[in-house]
Amino acid sequence: MCGIAGIASATRDAPSSVEVEARVRRMIGRLAHRGPDGEGVESLAGCALAHRRLAIIDLSPAGSQPMANEDGTLRVVFNGEIYNHVELRRDLEPRHPFRSRSDTEVILHLYEEKGDALVESLRGMFAFALWDSRRRRLLLARDRLGKKPLHYRLSPEGISFASEIPALLAGGGGAEFDPSILGTYLALGYIPAPATAIRGIERLPAGCTLAYEAGRAAVRRYWTPPLPRTAPAARQGDLSTVDVTAATPRVPSTIGEAAAAITPILEEGVRIRLRSDVPLGVFLSGGIDSAVVAALAARQSGERLRTFTVVFEESGYDESAPARLTAAAIGSDHHEIRLEARAAEALPALIKMMGEPFADSSLIAVHRLSEAVRRDVKVALSGDGGDEVFLGYDRYRAHRLADRWQRLPALARQAAVAAAGVLPGTRGRRNLSGRAGRFIEAASADPFSRNDRWVCRFAPEDLAGVLTGDAAAVQPADPLEPLHRLYREAGGAASLDAVARADLALWLPEDVLRKVDAASMACALEVRSPLLDQEVVQAAASIPASVKMPRAKGKEVLKAIALDLLPRAVLRGKKAGFGLPVDRWLRSGTLKDFARDALLGKGARSRDFVRQDAVRRLFDEHLIGAANHDERIWTLLCLEVFLRDVVGSAP
Repeated sequence: MCGIAGIASATRDAPSSVEVEARVRRMIGRLAHRGPDGEGVESLAGCALAHRRLAIIDLSPAGSQPMANEDGTLRVVFNGEIYNHVELRRDLEPRHPFRSRSDTEVILHLYEEKGDALVESLRGMFAFALWDSRRRRLLLARDRLGKKPLHYRLSPEGISFASEIPALLAGGGGAEFDPSILGTYLALGYIPAPATAIRGIERLPAGCTLAYEAGRAAVRRYWTPPLPRTAPAARQGDLSTVDVTAATPRVPSTIGEAAAAITPILEEGVRIRLRSDVPLGVFLSGGIDSAVVAALAARQSGERLRTFTVVFEESGYDESAPARLTAAAIGSDHHEIRLEARAAEALPALIKMMGEPFADSSLIAVHRLSEAVRRDVKVALSGDGGDEVFLGYDRYRAHRLADRWQRLPALARQAAVAAAGVLPGTRGRRNLSGRAGRFIEAASADPFSRNDRWVCRFAPEDLAGVLTGDAAAVQPADPLEPLHRLYREAGGAASLDAVARADLALWLPEDVLRKVDAASMACALEVRSPLLDQEVVQAAASIPASVKMPRAKGKEVLKAIALDLLPRAVLRGKKAGFGLPVDRWLRSGTLKDFARDALLGKGARSRDFVRQDAVRRLFDEHLIGAANHDERIWTLLCLEVFLRDVVGSAP
C-alpha cells in the first residue's frame, strides 16, 4: 500500500529531465502520508516515476520502488496488494528471475508475458503505472472494484498521474473548479469517475486501464460487475438446517445452496488477505459483515487476532455491545475506541486531502478509527462490501416492500401518503418517521425512479431552486446519467438485481471505497476487504436477489454462513451503520456554528453557485425541527470547504 505519481512526455522533444523530476518530487511529496517507510524517484528517457512506500510484504530494500525487470526495460510503481502473488510467482519462477519477495515484481513479469492483459490475472486491490521504455509507452491500471484510486491530467506536453488530486495539483496545471459537476454532486454526494471537480483532471474508472503512447491516451474497460442469472424462487427453511459444507456449480435456488457455494470462496478470500509481514487486525462493527470476516480470520490466523470497534456516545449509533459479543466468541484481543464529536475540526483537512467535495460524513469516523488502529497494527481487514454484494441496505428491503405496497387498495395508499405529509423530519434516514416518509413518497413509482429518490440528497427537480442561474445553466440535462446508464446496461434483469449492480459499479467505488482509502491512507493504514474479493463478488452475482433477500430480509446468505461462527445475538442484531449524528450536531455545538458561518457568512465561496436563500431555509427548517436536512446541509458544507481550502488555496 503506497502512493504513486509520475509524468510521461508526449514526444521525444520533452521538457528537461531536471524540470520533470522536480515536478514529480513535488507531487510525491504530497503523498508522504500514504507511505512513511521510504521514497523512490527515478527519471528515465521520456518518463519520471515516483513512489512512497508503506512496507507490508518484503520489508527489505529489495521491495523498494520504482522497480525494474531484469533487463531494465520496464519500470513500475504500484499501490495496493496482489493477494494471489504467491500463486502467480510459483507459475512465473521457472521462466523469470525474481530478486525480491514483493508482490510488485509479479506485475513486471506478467506484463512481459501477457502485456496489458496482465490485469486479468491479478486478484487484489491495485493502482499501478508501468513504463515500457522500448515502446515509450505508459500503462495505468485500477483494480476491478476501484479500491485504489488513480487520477491523471492530459496536456499537449504529456500525461501526469497520481494517487490523489492534491499531488497532481502540486505538479502544476492549476485548480480551476468545474461547476458542471454540481448537479451530480448535490444529488449523489460524490462525483462519479471519470469526472472530478477540477477541470482537466480525471479519475481512471474502476476496472479500467489507460495506455498512453505517442501523445494519445486510450482507456479500456476490462471488467464490469456481472448480473445474476435467473433461478427459481427461493425455498424457505430454518437457517439452522442450512448445509454450508459443499459447493454447487448450478444457479443457487435456496439460501443453503447459495451459502454452500460462497463459503469456501470467502474462506480463501480471507486466508490470502492474512498474508502480511507486519501486524494485522480487523475493523469490527456490530454488524454481521465484519463479524463474519473476523470469525474466519480468527480461525485461520496463526496468532490471536486483534479487533477494533468504535464507541459512540449517541444512542442509535453505538455498536460496541454486539461487537463485544463477537470478540468474546472468537477470542480476539479486543479494543474499543471512543469517537468524539470533532467534525468541524476534522472536515477541512480531510476535504483538502480528497481534493474535491465529498459528502459521506462517515469519512470522519473511518479516519478517527484508522488513527487509533494504526497505533497497534499496519493492516486491517474490514467488512466493506457486504451490503452491496449480499443485499443488506434498508433501501433494498424497501424495494421489496414497495412491490407489495403497489398491490394495496388505492384508498389505503392515499391515506398513508396524506399521513406522511405531517410526519416530522421526513428527510431523515435514522428516525422512523423520516424513513416512513421517504418510503411513502417514492413507493408508488417504478423501481428505478424510486431508487433515484431514495439515493438522492437533492432531487434533480429541486436543483433549479438551489443553484444560482449561472450554475444551473451549465448542468447536464440529466445529473443522474451515470446511474441511469447502469440501469440501461442491466437490460431485462430483475429491478433489484439491476439496482444492486448499479451500487456495485457506482456507489461502492465512488463513495464507500474512496472514503476508506482516503481515511485509512491518511494514517498509513492498509485496509483489506475480503467480502469484495473478485471471486466472492463473481460467485455472489450468480445468486438472484430472490434468493439473497427472500422475505425482504437482507444478508440471509451471510447469516447462513455465520451460523457456526457467531452467537445468535449477533445474527439477530441490526446494524446502525458507521455514520455520524450530523443531524444533532447541526442543531447544537461547534458544527452548527461552523456550518452556518461557512455557508452564510460574507466570505462564503459557494454563494456564486448556491442560492443563499435556499441555504438559509434549510438551516431554519432544520434548527426548529420542521425537517431533517442534515444530509443536504452537510453536502453544501463539504462543497464550501472544497472551494475555500482546495480551489481558493491553490497556487
